[in-house]
Amino acid sequence: MQRFYPPIFLVLLCLLLPGTLLLAQDVNLIQNPSFEEGDGDDFTNWNKYNGGEYLVQTTEEDNVRTGDRALQVNSPGTAPDHWRVQLATDEITTTPGNEYTFTIWAKAETEGGIVRFSTQPNALYRPDTIVPTEWTQLTWTFTANEPATVIALDLGYSEATYYFDDAEMLGPVTPCIDTFSVDSTQTPIAAGKNKFIGSVYGGSQSADFEYYFNQVTPENAGKWGSVEGTRDTFDWQQLDSIRAFAARNDFPFRYHVLLWGAQQPTWLKPLSDEEKVDEIIEWISGVADHFDGSSDARATLEYVEVLNEFINQPPDNLGQNADDAGSGDYIGALRSLNDSLQTTPGEYDWIVNAFKIARSYFPCEETKLMLNEYNVVNGGGTTTRDYVEVAELLDSLGLVDVLGFQGHAFSTRVYNNVYNDSTFAAQTAVLTRKLDSLAMIGLPLMVTELDIDGNTDGTYTETNDQMVADSFQLAEYERVFGLFWNHPSVIGITLWGYRSGLWRNDQEAYLFDPCTTGPRPALAEYLNDSLRRADNPPLNEFTYCAPSSIFSQPTELTTSVEIFPNPTAGSFTVRLGEALNRAELRIYDQLGKEVARQNADRQEIIPVNAGALNLRPGAYIITVTAEGKRTARRLIVTR
Repeated sequence: MQRFYPPIFLVLLCLLLPGTLLLAQDVNLIQNPSFEEGDGDDFTNWNKYNGGEYLVQTTEEDNVRTGDRALQVNSPGTAPDHWRVQLATDEITTTPGNEYTFTIWAKAETEGGIVRFSTQPNALYRPDTIVPTEWTQLTWTFTANEPATVIALDLGYSEATYYFDDAEMLGPVTPCIDTFSVDSTQTPIAAGKNKFIGSVYGGSQSADFEYYFNQVTPENAGKWGSVEGTRDTFDWQQLDSIRAFAARNDFPFRYHVLLWGAQQPTWLKPLSDEEKVDEIIEWISGVADHFDGSSDARATLEYVEVLNEFINQPPDNLGQNADDAGSGDYIGALRSLNDSLQTTPGEYDWIVNAFKIARSYFPCEETKLMLNEYNVVNGGGTTTRDYVEVAELLDSLGLVDVLGFQGHAFSTRVYNNVYNDSTFAAQTAVLTRKLDSLAMIGLPLMVTELDIDGNTDGTYTETNDQMVADSFQLAEYERVFGLFWNHPSVIGITLWGYRSGLWRNDQEAYLFDPCTTGPRPALAEYLNDSLRRADNPPLNEFTYCAPSSIFSQPTELTTSVEIFPNPTAGSFTVRLGEALNRAELRIYDQLGKEVARQNADRQEIIPVNAGALNLRPGAYIITVTAEGKRTARRLIVTR
């Protein structure tokens, strides 16, 4: 990352910090880089995460580049899963937002073997690389996004034999470090306003969060593959800490995301459609049951994204997904539910079924269900048309409450190499027109993922002049963020990171400069000053929870409805506050299908034998209806 500094600053820097102008340090951060230390097939400071039996030492002179031994990999070929044979370094201290270069010498027994490098815990990936048959130095430069980084060699893709030696990792001599200390009187920018300004939270995107933002979204912690990487083993720890932070600060929380065509569990894809249906239901019900309101860490969810990028990256096995073990490939499984869910077959039936399942576990009164997609508000393509068709269909069925769309820099910028006032105005008009087309559906809109790059001039050309880059990022925030913020259908905006280490770190989309340690003008002058001091933006009034599901009804019964015991392993009793004329009790399964009904006319106590009804373990909805009024309660049947 290059910077522009005035000459006097460089002189002072040389006097105060001798040697700081070197581009990279000459100290290898990798311990035991040549695999010399260790007993037998073990390597000190290296860890066999997966496929350890395929990772062995070699002492054959032709296969050792330096020293007495090297790493030999006898991969069985587990495509598309690179990670099934995996060797990783110990943790290496890194500084988020700074570039590091990892190199290692490698050769293959035969041509064609593919390997990959990655980082943990917040994964970055080097593109797949074919290993030559002669010793070749493989190089990967990446921007650290965690203070402690593990380099993983992902070696399982191809059936091949490889040899590795002489690893090295170099970083900057004096890394740019974000040391800004916020004023203790600072409050969230949108505090007291009628819309929120939030961000993803966690890792490098957590420092001083509560001083600037008042809405929380987890970036990766809520994805299915993150929570249930091993089948039937659920890791809620990271997600719970983020949820607790939001609850303690009374910030609304958006769950990202239930279903997507990426970062799904790799064990899911090979299953049958029937098995996938069971797993999808178990996953969605598991999220609902976990966030049951029993603590801050398990507070109920204000917003839940049911589907992410359902147009651009659906959970199928086509195109790029054919080689992605984490694509889920469960569109067919969701379609198989058409009969049981009484869904009309069609192009979007699988989407409808996903929302029907989600609605059965997340009643609108507690949780608002959302879509999320990118390239919705920029010009070109059919994404906007398709998105509107899906949104209108779901809205007609009462299944979606908020329409989410992404606002990443690549979708809001001006293209075609013409950069003047008229072209910026034209692009802004396109954004406005597309935004208006979404608003016509009549649902609230949410900007789910927004960032604006900060390393270019007014022609989107990378520049080393920091003042120029800052100025253009500020102008784009005023143009793009301002447009979204002031649209009456938008209820809030979530940034996809704000500090170094965010996903568009290479494009310097952060709002705190990691080298000057202060807020950039887009934050200091626009968000935290002009926008903070401005009046509330226009905002339409919205009515949620149309009567469309077993949870939603025109009129609630005026009497109380209790179920005990709940959960139950057998019989249970429904007790009403008073006997009702022509009352009827119905039981619905987790897909919304009626499984039983029982006459409850003029009964205050209604006994139900779950065993006789063959109710399998799981969640059910019990409704009591009388004289056009209805109340619904949830029942859990255990083993």
